[in-house]
Amino acid sequence: MVVSQNWIGQQSVQDEIVPIANIDHFIGKATIADRMSDVVQWLAERQYLPVEGVHFTTVKAKVAVAGYDATWYDIKPLIDQVYDPTTQKPPPSD
Repeated sequence: MVVSQNWIGQQSVQDEIVPIANIDHFIGKATIADRMSDVVQWLAERQYLPVEGVHFTTVKAKVAVAGYDATWYDIKPLIDQVYDPTTQKPPPSD
C-alpha cells in the first residue's frame, strides 16, 4: 500500500496490485473498521475511490484560451456532501 498526504494521482497512477490512498481516508477507515481484514478488503476493492456515475460525472465544456477554442471536460458532482470514502457504501455490482 502507498499512502499520500494530499494526492493519490490520476486514474493511470492507480495500480491493480498496490492501492494508493489518501492517509486521512486510510486512518479514518482503520479507525471505524471492526477488523483489519475489513480495511484490507476496502483497499482491495478500491472502495476509497469515487465512482463515475455514482459520485460524479464528466461533462464536455468549451474552453477558450488565447483565441483558441477547445472541447474539454468538467467534473460534475452527483453527491451533495464532501466525498468521504470511509462512509461510502460500495456501488452495486453488475
